Amino acid sequence: MNMCNLHYLNLLEKLQILCHKFGGEIKFTDRFDRYYDKTSFYDSPSAYGVGVLLNKKQVICDKKRDVSIATIIHEMGHMFATSSSPNNSKEFEFFGWEYLVAQEIGMSVEQWLEENSDYIVTEGDSISVGNFLNSDVGHDQSIQDIIGEQIAEGIRLGIIKNGKPISILSPRIYKEDVFWFGY
Repeated sequence: MNMCNLHYLNLLEKLQILCHKFGGEIKFTDRFDRYYDKTSFYDSPSAYGVGVLLNKKQVICDKKRDVSIATIIHEMGHMFATSSSPNNSKEFEFFGWEYLVAQEIGMSVEQWLEENSDYIVTEGDSISVGNFLNSDVGHDQSIQDIIGEQIAEGIRLGIIKNGKPISILSPRIYKEDVFWFGY
C-alpha cells in the first residue's frame, strides 16, 4: 500500500469517528444497488457511489467505486448540517461546515479543494471550485473569500460553533427509508 492510500485510510478513520460523534455512521457495502429498493428514494443525476440513508443516519458508500473523502463529507452535511431533506437543501449553505470538517480530520486544503473541483460555489452563474483553481480564470473573489463567507453563514445558521462544525441532527423521525445519491 502506498503512502497516499495510508493517508486516505487515516482521514477516513478520523471521519468515521467524527460521524459517530455526530450521531451517525459511514458504511461501505458491496451491495450498493440494494438501496435502490428503499420506499422513498431521491436520485441525483451525477451519483458518485455514495448516498444517505437518513432514517438510519448512515452515509452509504459503494466499495466498488472510488468515493472521495470530500464527497463523504458533503453527504454528511445532508444529515448533520441542515434540517432540509437532500432534495430541498441548498447545497452550498453548508460549504463552510464541510471545510471545517475537512480541517477537523486533518485533510489538506489542497486535497479538499481538488476533490471538490466540480462543486458549484456561486448562485446563478454556476462557477465551480475548479474554476477558482484554474489560474487562467479571473474572479472578483478568491476561493478563500468564499470559504470565509460560508463559514460566517454556517455560524449564522448555527452549524458552526466556536470555529468547529457541529451536528444539528434533530430527533426527526422518518417513517420510511430516505436514500439520496451523490451531489
